[in-house]
Amino acid sequence: MRVTKNKIVEQLRSLGVEKGDLLFVASDLMKVGYFNKNQIQTMTDWIDIFAELLGPAGTIIIPSYTDIFSRFARSSQTPFTPASYSNSGSLANAYIQFTKNHIRSPHPVYSCVAVGPLAEELCSHTVEAEAYDPYAVVIDNKGKNLMLGTIDEKNCPMPFHYAQQVLGHTKSHPLCGLFKASYIDGSNRQKDYIVREIGGCTRGVHKLWGRHLAKNAVQFGKVGRSLSGLVDASTSYHIMLDVLKNEPSEIKCSNKLCISCYGRFRYNGYGVVGFYPQKFLHYTAQFLGAKK
Repeated sequence: MRVTKNKIVEQLRSLGVEKGDLLFVASDLMKVGYFNKNQIQTMTDWIDIFAELLGPAGTIIIPSYTDIFSRFARSSQTPFTPASYSNSGSLANAYIQFTKNHIRSPHPVYSCVAVGPLAEELCSHTVEAEAYDPYAVVIDNKGKNLMLGTIDEKNCPMPFHYAQQVLGHTKSHPLCGLFKASYIDGSNRQKDYIVREIGGCTRGVHKLWGRHLAKNAVQFGKVGRSLSGLVDASTSYHIMLDVLKNEPSEIKCSNKLCISCYGRFRYNGYGVVGFYPQKFLHYTAQFLGAKK
């Protein structure tokens, strides 16, 4: 069956998106499967879809992150500005390119783009702010998290990273301090931003869907050709916070060489003692194999 604009609006309404909502959207539009004439028209249609769904009283916010590079290597990266390309997908870039009324936060790595009455509050996210501060605004204002085509084993509800931040986990990632991004400051000078907060791997968080269903915190449904979900951000946050406080090992992924999940004492306990020798041997074997 052909995926149409009207059908997507109908499906998102059935999922629970309403006029006046504060909606955080994480999307994989390729999985949804909607296309109209060309890329520009398709992305304009998506902007129209959310404008129709949310109305003038509603607000949409989309992560619009940018690339990071080794702190110790020279980079040809173009310095971040609010007009910069985002690595967070086509929807974020559509709002940056094709909407005149959008606001994008000036954070050089963890920026978000938003349209609507709460856009200014959501995007008052400067270089001095913590990584996931805009997520707190979504949670505190009874927002919803639309996971559009991202119900899978690698993505998770957005409150997860904010719960990590609240508990200090984002600052204890083993790779904190090893990456940077450049940006243009208020005095038009180029500066380096050292990344000291990393949320990390989310490939094990799908194991918490049962807890969300038990708390009526998520509604699943078909949108286009994809399975999507609408998450109550506040309820999800409290679920994530409880798990990270009391059962943090629950969120570990299946890759025993994952530094986010197995290289942190918070998640892997004394298992970290054996992790780093194993990681070193793995990289040594890779290096020797490449030299053959």
